[in-house]
Amino acid sequence: MDTTAILWSGGKDSALALYRARQSGLNVRYAYVWYFRDFKFPPDRELMRAQAEAVGLEPIFIDTDMRTTYNTIKQLAAHHSLTHLVFGEGHIIADIRLFRDLCRKLSITAVIPNFQYTADQNMNELLDTGFKFYITRANCDIDTAHLGIYTREIYDQFMAEYGSAYVDPYGPASACQTFVVDGPIFTHPIDINIERRQYGDVTLKQD
Repeated sequence: MDTTAILWSGGKDSALALYRARQSGLNVRYAYVWYFRDFKFPPDRELMRAQAEAVGLEPIFIDTDMRTTYNTIKQLAAHHSLTHLVFGEGHIIADIRLFRDLCRKLSITAVIPNFQYTADQNMNELLDTGFKFYITRANCDIDTAHLGIYTREIYDQFMAEYGSAYVDPYGPASACQTFVVDGPIFTHPIDINIERRQYGDVTLKQD
C-alpha cells in the first residue's frame, strides 16, 4: 500500500495534480502546505485547513525557507513512511528538476501528473471537469471580473489577449494565481468571501 503526500498550495495546479494522482490509484493522504517567508500565498491556515479537509487531505503546515526544504521533507517522509510525493506546483522546469532530485535522494517516487500536458490542456481539463477557483492575484492587465471566479470567458479573453506571447495562464508564475473552492475532488464546496486589498491582489476569508 502506498503512502503519498502532495506539495499543496491550494491553487489549480495542486488540485489538478491531486485529481490525476488519485485517478491513477495513489492513496494521497497528506497535504504539505508551505509558508515561505516571502510568499503572499497560500491564504491563512484556517482556510487552507478547511480546503484540505474538503478534499480528504490531512494538512501539514510548514514554515521554512528554500535552504531548509530538503531536511524538512526528509523528516516528513520518514515520519509518514512516504512511498510517493506528488508535485503540485506547475510547469517551472527548474523546480521539477529539483523535485525529482530530492525524491531520488530520499528513495521515494516522484509523481508529476501535470507536466506531460500543455498549459492549455491543463486549463481546459480543469474547466471541463467542473473545478471552481477564485483568482487571488492577477499579474497582467486584463479584466478579471473584479478577481472573482475564474470562468472560461476569462480564460478565452486571456488567450485572445496574450495567447501569442510567452505568458503562462496556468502555473505558479502565471498571469492569474488561484484558490480552488469546488470540483470533483471535493466532498463539499468551500464558502468564502473576497476582501479586495488592491488591484491584482485579494484576501480570501472563509464564511
